[in-house]
Amino acid sequence: TLREKDCDIFIVIAYGKILSQEILDIPKFGSWNAHASLLPRWRGAAPIHWALLSGDTLTGVGIMKMEKGLDTGNILLEEKISIESNDNLITLTKKLSKLSAKLVLNSLKIIEKEPKDLKTTSQIDIDRKIKYARMINKLDYFIKFSDSALNINRKVKGLYPRAYINYKNKNLKILSVKILSKEELVNKYNIKMNHENIEPGKIIGIIQDLGFIVSTNTEPILILEAKLEGKKSSSKKQLLQQLRPEINTLII
Repeated sequence: TLREKDCDIFIVIAYGKILSQEILDIPKFGSWNAHASLLPRWRGAAPIHWALLSGDTLTGVGIMKMEKGLDTGNILLEEKISIESNDNLITLTKKLSKLSAKLVLNSLKIIEKEPKDLKTTSQIDIDRKIKYARMINKLDYFIKFSDSALNINRKVKGLYPRAYINYKNKNLKILSVKILSKEELVNKYNIKMNHENIEPGKIIGIIQDLGFIVSTNTEPILILEAKLEGKKSSSKKQLLQQLRPEINTLII
């Protein structure tokens, strides 16, 4: 069927299967992929997720000549963008989608103009460590308060809006959190605690009309927005009214 189309070029974006070399070789000017990472960092299925989960400060899009390896082809064009502190999976995906569209169009102009003399860069020559972005599975979405506050915050952003905890035997998706320093805890919220003696997952504070504070393996986190199973997302006063958190309750 693909041969019958007599295509000049194939463009692949966010396609979840490995294409055979036989398919990649069909079009006259080759098969090209817009990949949402700075290759060879985050080759694979979930590059945007893992950039956020790993705390990367930069990402981008590369236009890559496809070959049978997993995201191993030469790069024709690449552009970097910063990952902002307020970015999550949705916002960063939108930014990279727009960037992909721009770079695909720019690449097509280059390929059309110089099809036999393209200047590409081998990933071997790029000074970045190879990292693989495996597919996200169901277990990844579950938040463990025995983890560090930093990793919990990254999970909330990197798996937005699906990272969750079990709260009163229901799934509670955590949509926004803030890591609290010891100084903030004491000076701003008047809560004193000894980190070493507090079990992770314990509710240690309730901030009126704002959210509730939960201990982790490191700093505590303030839960600002969440979505209870079967309910709409809530924040501030509505969040507290809906969840009715109680001091010293342990969230497993």
